[in-house]
Amino acid sequence: MFPELSYDCSQLTEYYSENIQPIIESNCIGCHQNPSPAGNVSFDSYESVAMNIKYGSILERIQREVNETGFMPKYGSPLSQGDILKITTFRDMSCP
Repeated sequence: MFPELSYDCSQLTEYYSENIQPIIESNCIGCHQNPSPAGNVSFDSYESVAMNIKYGSILERIQREVNETGFMPKYGSPLSQGDILKITTFRDMSCP
């Protein structure tokens, strides 16, 4: 119904570096890194994080209630609404 927004790819990677990477490093990488990432989901690269945000269940999992099965970050506090908005914005961005 709505056209997908399109950004210059350098804008997308810059947004990732400034906004998404710090969230992943602070909240996710402790469990989701090689050689044995939790759930067999590694966040060791831009590509793996981007694919999991765009097509995976990251947004759904970080918005669950803390006591709900599958809540992420599993051993951490809920992400702020601001961080969730940053991840949502990144999901909605694309480059040609």
